[in-house]
Amino acid sequence: MNAHSQGKLWIKKMTFGVALAVGAFSLPVALAADSTASKTLFERPLQNEDLAAHFDVNRDLGRAWVDVEVTPETPGSYIAAHEPIEFRRSVDGLYYDQATKQVIYRNGTTQVVCAEDTSFLWGKSLKETGQCPLSVTSETRQVDDGFNGHQETIGKVTLELPASGNQAVSSK
Repeated sequence: MNAHSQGKLWIKKMTFGVALAVGAFSLPVALAADSTASKTLFERPLQNEDLAAHFDVNRDLGRAWVDVEVTPETPGSYIAAHEPIEFRRSVDGLYYDQATKQVIYRNGTTQVVCAEDTSFLWGKSLKETGQCPLSVTSETRQVDDGFNGHQETIGKVTLELPASGNQAVSSK
């Protein structure tokens, strides 16, 4: 092999090495850019019921969770005649920070503010930041019990959380 051929071979190897290095550094950034995890917190058949979900806290103990409320519908009325049935759902990594008055989700190096305390007159409530949204959906499914088929409405609450390793996010 002459010097000219060795030079071309060396350039090809270097070009391949640089391309490989750029790809190796770019891939994790591209994958992390839109990396979220969907966690199903509640799923069950609904029978003339409304479904809602929100964050809730115990401010004294620094605890946070998601409240799922199922309210029976009253035909022909816009006012709920029945009290909602409440289901508390814990989420690993979700807590209430007493110092900042925020509901925070932490997973490894990821820290996201999900809700913040707000005050109105003498009461406190939580305002969601939209960084870990709760999704309330329902769908009609065909169910086969082995004898007959029928349709039922399934209500579902999911929490969209950033995957571990994403950059920390703060709403302040």
